[in-house]
Amino acid sequence: MANKQKFRFVSKPVARGGKQSIALAAVSGAVMIASMIVSFIYEGNGGSILGALGLCAILLAGYGFVLGIKGLNEKKVNHMYSFIGTVTSGLAVILWLAIFLVGLK
Repeated sequence: MANKQKFRFVSKPVARGGKQSIALAAVSGAVMIASMIVSFIYEGNGGSILGALGLCAILLAGYGFVLGIKGLNEKKVNHMYSFIGTVTSGLAVILWLAIFLVGLK
């Protein structure tokens, strides 16, 4: 039997929540970098404001992860943005949890 390849020139629509997931991961990463810079400037004495920003950023990354998972469950759509958003949001959550656990020690 011959190996038949199918080519499709019609693009699939993008899954809902994929781009939002990437945006939330980017915001969480930006807050992480800004918090690290401020903490470095103040020699580790950032105070409760940086902690509150960190909690908000971990919630944003968690919500981005949920949006990405929902986008991956959709049928007949392009899952590229959902996959990228899920992975980056998941990594952001893991990094934030590591920072908080090191801070509690």
